Amino acid sequence: MPPIATWMLDAERGEVGEVVGYVVARVRLRHPRSGGEWEADARCLWPATSAEELRARVAARNHRTRL
Repeated sequence: MPPIATWMLDAERGEVGEVVGYVVARVRLRHPRSGGEWEADARCLWPATSAEELRARVAARNHRTRL
């Protein structure tokens, strides 16, 4: 299982999310822009590249400043 607060690419959805928890064999991810969460099969997750992680972090920060 990936550690909490790491950025992972969900290969099924083609989306990057931050790991926020676990539900049985699934990983709970938070979308950087909307803040919405979803569950993904741990076998379908890959570590985000540096560029993907940077994009996600900037999107998350921009989302928080607009609230």
